[in-house]
Amino acid sequence: MERGVVDFESQTEALNALQGRIESARAEVTDKWFTPEEIGHANQILDTTAGLIREAMMAQTVSKQSLDAFAKKLGPLMLANAWDAGCAQINATHAQMMTWKDSSSADDWRQLITVNRARHQARYRNAATLYFSWLFDVKGTSWSYPGESMRVIYVESLGPGEDASDELATVLIDADASEAFFGDRWRLSEDILSDGAAACIQKLPPASRFKH
Repeated sequence: MERGVVDFESQTEALNALQGRIESARAEVTDKWFTPEEIGHANQILDTTAGLIREAMMAQTVSKQSLDAFAKKLGPLMLANAWDAGCAQINATHAQMMTWKDSSSADDWRQLITVNRARHQARYRNAATLYFSWLFDVKGTSWSYPGESMRVIYVESLGPGEDASDELATVLIDADASEAFFGDRWRLSEDILSDGAAACIQKLPPASRFKH
């Protein structure tokens, strides 16, 4: 086998399983959970992915040209989904924080500190960091990551059983995926939810913010 080329037959089982998951996912893409626009995005992603798998299975191969076209078509749809997800995260987090605020004393609320434990790749413009920076109305130093401060602390962590080599692989794979899907090698070195999160934070009621 040519170096760097994967035997297609070895991937058949995985592709069949993915096709089955696509069909299962379709059943959940309904107006019970999603808006009409979100349903449209989701169905386009599912249809395009299923189409690529069918073509590959019939030809028993897939060209780089087909993969590049697939990635370019899905990139904008994935970013749209990520925007919606980022906004949903902010709205859900804010609703929970306001519930806790109602059950907390004024002193406890004023002294609140958040520790955000997450992966290295999602640190820059992390959705949760951006939210709590807005809520606490605090700024860090000029050299800190956006939103981080003495009250909004980000803790980088590895996944269970992972080591530095796993993180290196994630960074390298993310760079290639970012280039293929978004035309920006660094996009997945920033929280994929950041744009939607930042936009929806601006719509939150200013009266909800901490008073110093």
